[in-house]
Amino acid sequence: MIFVLAAAMAMAAAAPSNCTSEASRQFDFWLGNWAVSNGRGEADGTARIERTAGGCGILEYRIFRNGQTGTAINVFDPVRGRWSQLWSSPGTIVRLEGQWIGGQLATEGSIAAGGRETPLRVVWRPNADGSVTQTFTRRTPAPAEWQPMFVSTYRRFGGRS
Repeated sequence: MIFVLAAAMAMAAAAPSNCTSEASRQFDFWLGNWAVSNGRGEADGTARIERTAGGCGILEYRIFRNGQTGTAINVFDPVRGRWSQLWSSPGTIVRLEGQWIGGQLATEGSIAAGGRETPLRVVWRPNADGSVTQTFTRRTPAPAEWQPMFVSTYRRFGGRS
């Protein structure tokens, strides 16, 4: 087992990075320092989004208005042509996967919180004014339909990462 892991790590180290392709840069619009507001336009904290892992990942550090924090790692899989995200904050785990469709990054997965897991969709849309809109919808069990959860708007206040 150790030999297999060592061999896989050696192959990965020897392989050229595929983190500079156009597809792997689709999420670059989200890089930077942001003031975040909720769907009512009220301040809801800040976020810092930066490249990590030698440019192969995007890391989000989020601080909410109430002091809660959260972190997400986003990576592009060049073999499957899809983005994956894993978000963690106290008591919550979000797992998402998706792709660039129609001018936005559309993902689907689940949110685990409060002892249960719920299907979740999250869409990031870059806006003409440089802001980014992030829309969350969840699938309710009865009736089984997608319903709005919340919307966040990111407005840049610092330089790009």
